[in-house]
Amino acid sequence: MRHSPVSLLGGSVLALLVSASVAAGGPAGEWRETRKILASDGGGSDQFGEALALDGNRLAVGASRVGFNDSGAVYVYERHAGGPSRWTEVARLEPLDPTQTADFGTRVELRGDTIVASAPRERDGEGAAYVFERQADGSWSRTRLLPPDQPDVFGDGVATDGTVVFVGSVLDDDADNNAGAVYVYERDA
Repeated sequence: MRHSPVSLLGGSVLALLVSASVAAGGPAGEWRETRKILASDGGGSDQFGEALALDGNRLAVGASRVGFNDSGAVYVYERHAGGPSRWTEVARLEPLDPTQTADFGTRVELRGDTIVASAPRERDGEGAAYVFERQADGSWSRTRLLPPDQPDVFGDGVATDGTVVFVGSVLDDDADNNAGAVYVYERDA
C-alpha cells in the first residue's frame, strides 16, 4: 500500500487507506476504514490523494496530474453532521495558468479558511505557490506567490498558520549551489 503525506493540524489526524479491506468488528480503539473519498471527476493517473491537509471539518486533497495538460487541482471537502463518513466535496481549486506538469497540489497546507498549494514545476521549473482564502459566499479567492528572484523548484514545500505563509525552494542558490531556502510571506497591514 502506498502512503501519502499527511498534515497534522490542531491535534486532528486523518488516515485515508487506499485499497484497504475493511474488517467487520474488531477490538475497541482499533483504527478501521469508514469511507473511501474519491474525486467527483476522477480519472486515470490523476494522483488524487498525493497530498492531504486537515483542519477541523475541512480537508484539502492534492491531485497533481488532474486537469488541462495535467496541471493539477486541490479538492476541498467538508465534514457534515452525521459522523466521520459524511465528507462532501465543496470546491475544486486550480492554478492561475494551466501548465503541463506544474505539479500543482503536490503539497497542500490548510489552516481555517486558508489553503496553500504548491506548484513547484510551474513556469518551467521555477515554481509557484498559491494562497486560497474562503470568502463569505463560499467561493475561494486565489493569489499566486512568486519569489523576488528566480529559484529552482519554488513551492516544493508549503506551510501556513493562516496569517503567515512559508514556501520552500529546495534548489535555491543564495546560500550555495542548490542549498535551498524558505521564503516567508506576510499580509501587508
